[in-house]
Amino acid sequence: MKLEIETYMNWKVDHPHHTVITLDGKLKEPSYNGQLQKHINESIYDPKKWSGQKQDPTLRHKANGTPTNVGRQCVRCGSPVSCACRLETRAGELIELREYSGTGTGVRALTRFRRGDILDIFMGELLPDIVENVYPLTQNDDKNNTTTTTTTTVNSLCTICPHQFGNWTRFISHSCRPATQFMTRTIGNRVVCTVEVIRDILPFEEITVGYGDRYWTALDYDCLCGHCDGSGSE
Repeated sequence: MKLEIETYMNWKVDHPHHTVITLDGKLKEPSYNGQLQKHINESIYDPKKWSGQKQDPTLRHKANGTPTNVGRQCVRCGSPVSCACRLETRAGELIELREYSGTGTGVRALTRFRRGDILDIFMGELLPDIVENVYPLTQNDDKNNTTTTTTTTVNSLCTICPHQFGNWTRFISHSCRPATQFMTRTIGNRVVCTVEVIRDILPFEEITVGYGDRYWTALDYDCLCGHCDGSGSE
């Protein structure tokens, strides 16, 4: 036991979400293609990956302060233009990353979360194109475009790719009976993708989300959530 305690105490952790509890109770770093999956507090926009385009497509204002016509009213204060609001949440301090049999690294709640809670923002590198079908999410605008009297379309802003940089939300596993859902929201100065609770989550329960039918039709392996026949839908 003493050796295990010393090993734990010597484990260098610069952020709690750089540690995953394994099935046998040990610790490991989350990695993708052999590299540490680093925690960030805000999504990264690199103009070099956008052919020099300087404007982050999720922002509600340009560098000179003029509006970009992205988003709708801020969900926090109702402002129709860019504002200083931010999502205030401590959910990331009340979860842990741990391995689950069959599905790998997932997220376990350490407290109760209530239906309607906004847990956090899904973060990563903002890219112009789809990278692959596992981790990335498409960030849509928070409003529809009316093309005809009966047809509306949604404007895709970018792809959020958390391969190397992201936060704890990238580790939420799929379930056909999910506890949360992804939502597009306008908060403060940008449009974001939030993770929101759709049923109460108990302490020590795994936090799950529905990946959607399009996710499973693009893949050649089965859903292992335990609530379906492997198709990814009940």
